[in-house]
Amino acid sequence: MKKTFLLLFYFAFAALSVYPQDDDGQSLGSAGKLEGSTYILTCFISDQDNEWQYSEKEDVLRKYNEALAFLKIQASRYNIDVDFEKFSFGISTDIKTRHISASGSGDEDTELISEVLKTIGYEDALSFYDYVMENTDCDNVLVILFSKGMGTGYAMAYTYEEMDEELSFLEGAILFEKYLDGQELTSASIAHEILHLFDAEDLYETFMQTKENEAIARRHFPDSIMLRVAHNINELTIDPLTAWLIRWTKKKEDWYDSFVGSSMPRRREYQ
Repeated sequence: MKKTFLLLFYFAFAALSVYPQDDDGQSLGSAGKLEGSTYILTCFISDQDNEWQYSEKEDVLRKYNEALAFLKIQASRYNIDVDFEKFSFGISTDIKTRHISASGSGDEDTELISEVLKTIGYEDALSFYDYVMENTDCDNVLVILFSKGMGTGYAMAYTYEEMDEELSFLEGAILFEKYLDGQELTSASIAHEILHLFDAEDLYETFMQTKENEAIARRHFPDSIMLRVAHNINELTIDPLTAWLIRWTKKKEDWYDSFVGSSMPRRREYQ
């Protein structure tokens, strides 16, 4: 019934819309600044060989709500007001998709969000974005895909230099039920990927992050949610470097610059 209700109010006017832009007139993507109200659509997806159990979805949604509560609490530490408007598809019946790569090491499937939205009835991703902006008071729009099975989650941030606006302007993340080692998804990973969409960087060594930067981060911010995972999300924090990257604060150290653009494509200039 929720799906029917949502689609009854569908508007296909993407061509008339003006999307968020930087000072040069380039599109920024659907995640602007993590402040005010953010609309998040969650979708439970699976391929033909897998199927979510309802109890598994309930557990994931519990972790998802823990992640959002963490973000609100951390925002308040920087005098930032954050709220979320939530909607879900695939609760009663999975959204079926093609097989999805379980790797998040550079071969991310950036067209997946658009494909899923078409499956649930939207003309394209931009039409969904337009619907939300026209019918809510939200400042940002995200889509989170929860995939049955094991894999490495990743964020799908939009950069106008590299991506097709129609397919990738609507930003989001994919998170798997379990990590590749078989352990269950944590709420910390959900919050971590959401933060990437607002320009947070990985603070641990990756294929695009240096070992030297990880050492610096471990020395200064050992409990950063961008550095490590914890089963208890409240052991973690949004550190001052990440707060600066996502524009929650203007306070910075000179060495912060070495982290800019090291693991995620940059879309904004920092002062």
